[in-house]
Amino acid sequence: MNFNPHVHSVVPEGVFLQTGEFVGLPDAPMHRAEELWRERVFALLLDEHKIDEATAGSMRTWPHSGFSVDFSVRIEAHDQAAMSRLVGYISHCPISLARMITRPLRARLCTGPRMPGAGHSLSPVNRPL
Repeated sequence: MNFNPHVHSVVPEGVFLQTGEFVGLPDAPMHRAEELWRERVFALLLDEHKIDEATAGSMRTWPHSGFSVDFSVRIEAHDQAAMSRLVGYISHCPISLARMITRPLRARLCTGPRMPGAGHSLSPVNRPL
């Protein structure tokens, strides 16, 4: 299993006023979302001392930084069925809890077939510290 941290979210193309009224912003600069997301993640990593400014600066120059924002799924106003499907998808657990076991001697959490046997192996979910 490859480590692939990512976030799913439902983002409106507009803002809600204090009155509760929604004001659409059809010409919002959506292309900036990737840059904003990347910089927020860098700020978090810098604040937590997980990377230094030189590393963040270097990563900003990478042509494929690993940061991306996908706007391909759009839901039109009042399409409750589509919203329900999307929210159901993004809220499901990414790993089946029924298929997880703990291997204490190796300090690993693994996932795989419920009954590992011939031809089946367990994949580590996390690496030992």
